[in-house]
Amino acid sequence: MSNKTIAKAWFAAIDKKDFAAVKKLMAGNHQFHNPMTPQALGTDEHIGTMQQKTSAFTGKHGLTLLIEDGSHVAVRGRWTGTHTGEFNGIPATGMPSTPDMPAHAFSSIATRSSRPNIGRLAGFSSTATTTVSNV
Repeated sequence: MSNKTIAKAWFAAIDKKDFAAVKKLMAGNHQFHNPMTPQALGTDEHIGTMQQKTSAFTGKHGLTLLIEDGSHVAVRGRWTGTHTGEFNGIPATGMPSTPDMPAHAFSSIATRSSRPNIGRLAGFSSTATTTVSNV
């Protein structure tokens, strides 16, 4: 499986709310770096943030650009969906949400020479944020 394929599988699994599949793509030392959190999140915390968002929004990721360089993949795209559940204390509005995904960086995707985490994601960084307003 190429690193681009792993990145595509990552977003497809999130869109399906298949967090067992997401977890299988994570290495044991997975860390999620996001400007919305004061420190990197581990596997369970990262999945928890995904579950929180997918319980409040229905929709899917549209990937427009994937660039692979060695064990790194950069992804750009847009998430398109609807605010259907409570998110950060804001009740469902039924309003559309289409935040850009300006930069998602998958790093240190294990290669065949680095067993046992072959094809697993060790690091993930994001600059994408989701803002919901009922204004």
